[in-house]
Amino acid sequence: MAGVDGVLAHLTDRIDEAFFEHAGPQLRVVANFAVGVDNVDLGAAARHGVVITNTPDVLTGAVAEHALALVLAAAKRVAEGDRLIRAGEWAGWSANPIQTMEVGGRTLGIVGLGRTGKALAVMAEALGMRVISSRPLPLGDVLREADVVSLHVPLRADTRHLIGTAELRAMKPTAILVNVSRGPVVDEAALAAALRDG
Repeated sequence: MAGVDGVLAHLTDRIDEAFFEHAGPQLRVVANFAVGVDNVDLGAAARHGVVITNTPDVLTGAVAEHALALVLAAAKRVAEGDRLIRAGEWAGWSANPIQTMEVGGRTLGIVGLGRTGKALAVMAEALGMRVISSRPLPLGDVLREADVVSLHVPLRADTRHLIGTAELRAMKPTAILVNVSRGPVVDEAALAAALRDG
């Protein structure tokens, strides 16, 4: 790193004070190969006079499509059905022991109505879903009302563990939670406990 003028970094690379000190004063720019910049200590970058760039909007459609795929896979319990078939436990057509959700007519709550949230809203409305968002509704209202909650917020100090024990309790017991944000937006321990509690 020492002596380079620029670095192309990935979202898994920690760009912090130690990174800038190691790179030295010649470093002028770090191009983050990601939409977010949560892996970058922006204060340290400013102190070292290094410009930080990212790639916003490059994956908007892909992330929205992925969110929709996760919604449908969870609603239709696709992975569970696949496991049954592969294990030889599906005996043919009969009363379906796997209860699924039809998404048409259901309410999708989008938390973070930026590029990907808006793209998902268009797709969901095409499927007949009612779309609400945390703009203008408070988060608690969205969580209580939605059949499906999809997270589309950047990871920052104010969004870390945005979804924790209280938020999970506010959701319907039958609700689906999809997170296409960074993982730590959801408190993983709280989520595991909520799943264990049914």
